[in-house]
Amino acid sequence: MKTLYDVMFTYESVAIWLEAVALIAIFFLDFSEYKKQGKDREEQHNETLKQMRIMEQQANAASESFQLLRAQSFEERRRELLRAISILHDIRYESTQWKDISDNKWGTVSSASNIMPPDSNVVLIQASRHSNELRSEVREAFRLLANADYQIARYYSVDQPAYRMEKFMKDAHLNLENAEPRLTKIIDAFEQMESTAQPESRVNPQNQRRLSV
Repeated sequence: MKTLYDVMFTYESVAIWLEAVALIAIFFLDFSEYKKQGKDREEQHNETLKQMRIMEQQANAASESFQLLRAQSFEERRRELLRAISILHDIRYESTQWKDISDNKWGTVSSASNIMPPDSNVVLIQASRHSNELRSEVREAFRLLANADYQIARYYSVDQPAYRMEKFMKDAHLNLENAEPRLTKIIDAFEQMESTAQPESRVNPQNQRRLSV
């Protein structure tokens, strides 16, 4: 009986020892798996951050390109506006000259010159972009000036001064007088548009939000 007890005691000790070894092995296996998963999670996290940085760089580049296009578009519109103002000043100069000539001084010149330049449509386009009211003002002023151009051309189309019809110059003078205040109003409006125009804000890359690990 004692021998059997000794055998059982011996095997029980072995069983406990084997159980302890098994538990230690399981612990190390679990710990190894945990470390492996942790490493995988860290790599996945780093990869996610990397992708986010790439997307941020792409977004920043797209935003800066858009802002640059907006700035370029603004500069182009401003150049067109300045061109329209220059055209208006030329028109007013010619209109003033012919208003003076058509006031019983038509004998001081021998031929007509155009008040309205070929590119006067630039002014109408810019006015349309601003408002319907300004566009209507420009159209009416240009109608009066075009009529004056036609009447002056008709007057000087006759070679012999004695046969020229003074009515054409008188009508031209009336059209130029009516156009003058409209031209002044239009030029003031265009110069106000130019003075209040503001450039688009540009992107400062240093102000962009940066990701941190």
